[in-house]
Amino acid sequence: MNKILISGYYGFNNLGDEAILETIIGRIRHTVDAVDISVLSATPERTEKNYQVRAYDRKRIPSVLKALWNCDVLISGGGSLLQDVTSKLSIKYYLAIILLAKLMGKKVMVYSQGIGPIRKERNRFITRVILSHVDCITVREENSKTDLRELGLTDKLIGVTADPVIDLSPADQTKGLALLKQSSGKWQDDKITVGFALRSKDFQTEGDYNHLKATINSLLPHYQLAFIPFHYNEDLQILKRLESDYGDRLIIVTERFGTSEILGIIGCFDVLVGVRLHSLIFAAVQNVLPIGVSYDPKIDYFMETLGMNTLCEVSEMTAEALQSEIERLLKDKEKYKDTLRGVVDTLKHKIDDNDRLLLNLLK
Repeated sequence: MNKILISGYYGFNNLGDEAILETIIGRIRHTVDAVDISVLSATPERTEKNYQVRAYDRKRIPSVLKALWNCDVLISGGGSLLQDVTSKLSIKYYLAIILLAKLMGKKVMVYSQGIGPIRKERNRFITRVILSHVDCITVREENSKTDLRELGLTDKLIGVTADPVIDLSPADQTKGLALLKQSSGKWQDDKITVGFALRSKDFQTEGDYNHLKATINSLLPHYQLAFIPFHYNEDLQILKRLESDYGDRLIIVTERFGTSEILGIIGCFDVLVGVRLHSLIFAAVQNVLPIGVSYDPKIDYFMETLGMNTLCEVSEMTAEALQSEIERLLKDKEKYKDTLRGVVDTLKHKIDDNDRLLLNLLK
C-alpha cells in the first residue's frame, strides 16, 4: 500500500485551497494503485468527511509527527505556501513540515506551488537549503521557476506544470442559476452579468469602501452585478455589508457552497472580476471571461499564463476601467473564449507531469 500525506492550507474554508486538495486527491486516486491518502488539516473531521481520507490536526505537533511517520511520500501541495508577504509564520510552517519529512527519510514532492514573494534574506536562505534536499519540485508558472532559480536552485530539480485547480471539470450552470435565483437580489435573465470575487480586507476603511460603492453605483445601470465568497470566513464581511446597503439591487451569495456549486454559479456570468486567484481559475475552467484585479504577483502571473494582462491593483479599481475592459472583452467574446479554451486545455495536459513524477517517487 502506497501511503501519501498531503500538506497545504486545508480546512480553513478557503474554496480555492479546498479545490486544490480535491483535484490532487482525484489525480492521485486516478494514477496510483493501492493508495492510502492522508491530509494535514485545520479541521480534520470535515476533511475526512469531504474527501474520504484520513486527516490529522495540522496544529498539534504529535499529530503532525504521526502523520509524517506513517507516510511514504509527502506532497507539499498547491497554493502560495512558500511566501513571507501575507504571513510571517506560513513559510516557516511549511518548510518545517518538509524538513521533518526528510529527517524521517521520507520522499518529498513540492506539487504545483506558486513560489514567493520571499523577501526576508533569512527566509530565502532557509528555503534554498531545505528545497535543495527535496526529491522533486513542480511549480504552477514560469515566474515561480524564475524565483527558485534566483534562490539558487537548479533547473534540473524544477518542472513547470499548472495550478491543480485548472484540472476541474466544468460544472453544469443549471444548478448554479437556481442557486443565484435563491440568493438575495432579483436575477434578470436578459442582462449582462458581471461577477465579483472580492476580499473584505481590501475595503476595511470607509474611504476604500466608499470607493467600491462608487464603482458599483456607476456599473449598476449597465450590468447585473453578482458577488460570491471564496474564502468564506474572510469574504463574508464585505458581502454582508453590501447586502445591507444595496438590498435586492445586487445578487449576493452568502451561503457556503462547495466547488461544483460555485463553478456552476460562475458559469452563469458573462465576466468575472477576480481579486481571489482561484476565482479567476474557476472562470477559466467555466470558459467565462476573467478580469484580474491584483493584490499579489500570483494574480499577474496567472493572467500572463492566460495571455492576458491584469487590469489594475485593487486600490486603483474604477468603474471606468472596469467598464472599458468589460466592453473590450464582450466585443470579441467568442474570440477570447476560444483562446481561453485552448490555454486551459494546454494547462490541463501540463498537470500530467505531476502524475509521472509521483509514480517515479513511489517506485
